[in-house]
Amino acid sequence: MAEKTRAAAPKRVGATYSIQKQPSKAASNAKASEQVPAASAGVEPSREELLKEVARLQAAVSRLQNAVQHDESTGLLNRRAFVERAKAEFLRSRRYEREMALTIVNLMGFNRIAEEHGEQAGEHLAMAIAQMCTTASRAGSDIIGRISPRQIAILLPEIGMAGVRSFTGRMKSQLASHPIEWNGVRLRSGLKLSSGVLLPEDKEFADFYRRTFAQRLPNKVGENA
Repeated sequence: MAEKTRAAAPKRVGATYSIQKQPSKAASNAKASEQVPAASAGVEPSREELLKEVARLQAAVSRLQNAVQHDESTGLLNRRAFVERAKAEFLRSRRYEREMALTIVNLMGFNRIAEEHGEQAGEHLAMAIAQMCTTASRAGSDIIGRISPRQIAILLPEIGMAGVRSFTGRMKSQLASHPIEWNGVRLRSGLKLSSGVLLPEDKEFADFYRRTFAQRLPNKVGENA
């Protein structure tokens, strides 16, 4: 029989070879599981922690809603929020045939004060007048908003012209007894009030607002009046 010959393995010169054993799939999975943080291992927060987180989120939402709806300087409703509330009150007054009045307060001297003493002085004036409007109004009933840098609107539900006169009288008293100062300097300012009551021809709040704004009644309060 012919002798079987075995092919000689090639010679390796100056090099060595090593074969690394590949880990099994099960071993790889086991190693990966060891690297998973403990926080993701299914630990659930306690009921107390959940309640605290819910309270924190609710407070954050409340602060955001407040910021969106209110003027930053005075804390009054901004124009958009005021108009939305006023429209709803207008519809209610129409539905139940109730009286309603509107007063627009124009801050006289606002631009001059801002130019002479700076924008912060103008905002200080607006804040002071806003506080007077709040004090003269009925808490929880009247709706007050800053509709422009120098104008504040007060919607007076269930109020006729006699009630408007009473409100403007309280505003006069507030301004006379609370002089407004800025850095030790008295700010010479006044108010121009435009007032009106709801009439049958006012088909929507915009009609009521425009008519009241256009009246420009000669009702001025303050040093420059």
